[in-house]
Amino acid sequence: MREARRRADAAGHLRFALPKEFGGKDGSNLWMTVIREHLAAKGLGLHYDQQTDTPSSPTTRSCDVPRFRLTGSEAEFIEGSLNGTRLITFGLTEPQHGSDATHMETRAVRETRNGVSGWRINGEKM
Repeated sequence: MREARRRADAAGHLRFALPKEFGGKDGSNLWMTVIREHLAAKGLGLHYDQQTDTPSSPTTRSCDVPRFRLTGSEAEFIEGSLNGTRLITFGLTEPQHGSDATHMETRAVRETRNGVSGWRINGEKM
């Protein structure tokens, strides 16, 4: 996967949807849809997996930039996700909302406890 990600980045695909300051092309949602449809027509493979949106896919991580801009930690996490030093995940399902990501109530806030910087997560996941 590292090699696939490296090749996708070298070809200019990995960062397609990212802003130019992160080496991206400011790819729009419309172009992301066009790319997804094109790759989906070729079937599943390392180039594209509709189930997991592999790191080599040019359509991956498209929603990370707006999320991280809200927290002010965009450079740390975006660059880290691209160079493999950070792994970005999220828990989707919640008891009152199922898999509707637009209604997630769980929140994480930076917190230092006993001198150790980290995150406090409040909410429920299933």
